[in-house]
Amino acid sequence: MEPIGDYQDRPYSRACLETILEKNHDDESGSTDSGLTAIKADDNDVLLLDKLLSSIDDVMKNPHEIVEPTEPHEESDKATARKSKSALSSIMRALRLSKKQKAIQPYFCVPNTQQQMSNRFIQFDVQLVWHFDLKQRNDATVFRTNGCVWVGEFIAVAISESNLVNLIDVNKKSVVSTFFCDSQPLSITAIADGAYLMVCLPDSCRIDVLTIFNRCITCVLEIDCEVPIYDVVHLYGCEFYGLDPKTGTLLKIKLRGLKLSRVFSSERIDRVLRASNKLTFNKRLAILYVSRSAKNEVVGITANGEDAFTYFHKDLQYPFQAAVHNSGYVFLTSARSNVLHVVTEYLEHRTTLLSGQLLGPRAICFNDTQDKLAVVDSTPGKELRIYNLQIKANLNMWRCLSTKTTH
Repeated sequence: MEPIGDYQDRPYSRACLETILEKNHDDESGSTDSGLTAIKADDNDVLLLDKLLSSIDDVMKNPHEIVEPTEPHEESDKATARKSKSALSSIMRALRLSKKQKAIQPYFCVPNTQQQMSNRFIQFDVQLVWHFDLKQRNDATVFRTNGCVWVGEFIAVAISESNLVNLIDVNKKSVVSTFFCDSQPLSITAIADGAYLMVCLPDSCRIDVLTIFNRCITCVLEIDCEVPIYDVVHLYGCEFYGLDPKTGTLLKIKLRGLKLSRVFSSERIDRVLRASNKLTFNKRLAILYVSRSAKNEVVGITANGEDAFTYFHKDLQYPFQAAVHNSGYVFLTSARSNVLHVVTEYLEHRTTLLSGQLLGPRAICFNDTQDKLAVVDSTPGKELRIYNLQIKANLNMWRCLSTKTTH
């Protein structure tokens, strides 16, 4: 494949995809220029999943019609190419139907002063529910977590040195499935309301798209990027941001047409992105949070790519992953100080949580209702901890402040 040089937009035809997947394909339809290609594994379970998704989509369009399920059957090499395109179409359809899809606001929002004042009297109540050892199956011989996501009754954890993704059943408190990656998974992201998981494999210059089917993790699509992408965040529709920290480059990935292009930004932003670790996107305010572990800082970048603000704190040591809560607060892991930091959307310090209770926290995620919090330690316990989470205001202090303000 021709390497991507200037990251300019390039269209990728369906014929290009079929050429890669089908050995004896008759190359009739033009360009074979490939910077981003999709490959689909030949798996009956995946085929069944795609047909089920299509059936569900048909039911939503025609609720009064009964759609009969279709049994999987053997396919030829040409069908493998069709399944690849079908999987990509299913992913894009799920993204369009996603409840969490919101158009970003292309401007910098000024924080509300009254909200800032009230934030001072917010209380965070965190209570441990249970914890367990992620190495119980002995398939994670070397353990360093690079992210986690909470999807329904499951939590998926990316483990780098052992090159795997573990699926934990929260109700059963056990690992129920393991997906072995071709190289180190350096991030994991849930998209389309958790219907799919995107796992970045920068050593392979690839992104694997996984799904949870019948309590098992299955790969439905492989996206060959030809450049190492360490993390991705969903923007809106079928568009994503990808991070290449070695060059300080932010890439826009478009699933429709399979395009990869560079997002041009200022030199300051490029310096921020260089040697960074993680991306987190706040869709409500269109702010991109960049974790810079080696610099012990987290930087917020607005949608226009020009404004940036930085969070420093004496107890923030090796921040790795961030998680945005619906309340408007951002939770940050601090691996070397063994605490969680809670900041506002504009990275203003509020408090620290779980001091002395964690051992090298690197990964963090919320459940769907965001009343529970999961934290994954890396060393030495390799434990997943689940906490009940309540965020509430101190009404007495707020009433006192309101009384003084009115007088």
